Amino acid sequence: MSDQGIVILGFDPGFGNVGAFVLRANKLSVRALHAEFIGTKPASKKHRAHELDDEDRRLLVLDAAIKSLITTWKPDVVASEYRVRMRNPKTCAQCAMMYASAHLRAKDAGLPFVTYAPEDIKERMTGTRSASKTEVTKALKERFPTFKGWPKGKACEHVADAGGAAICAIDHDLVQALLRERAR
Repeated sequence: MSDQGIVILGFDPGFGNVGAFVLRANKLSVRALHAEFIGTKPASKKHRAHELDDEDRRLLVLDAAIKSLITTWKPDVVASEYRVRMRNPKTCAQCAMMYASAHLRAKDAGLPFVTYAPEDIKERMTGTRSASKTEVTKALKERFPTFKGWPKGKACEHVADAGGAAICAIDHDLVQALLRERAR
């Protein structure tokens, strides 16, 4: 039996900017399959009464994208960065909505959902807990030099965080158990 490995879908949850990264890992290698930036913008004219409707619209766009990624790539595990410190309560609430959507979509699909602190992702990718977004992006691109699906510009920073979460998940006990099972 050939070792097909497992598919890990990584997320960098945000409300305006979401990164997604899909990889396949087996005992011998890790291969990048897909990178995607999902962006939502607030409506240009919103009044207080319509602000919540606009947030609902944006959340539905993100939720549909998450559902599509899970349906298309059929991951075995979903990994996500989680936000540990946010100063702006509105931004915190918006990111929490996206994070909850990803978590619930994973659970609805019967998938394990694992999370990592931004500093843990930075350390895994670069060796330092205080790495910049540019350094994390560079490290991910160096890890997958033949992958051609990178988004352009700043969007790649969000994909890099998602890729870092997926790479962190490789060491998770559950993922290691799945890898051993699939290698048999």
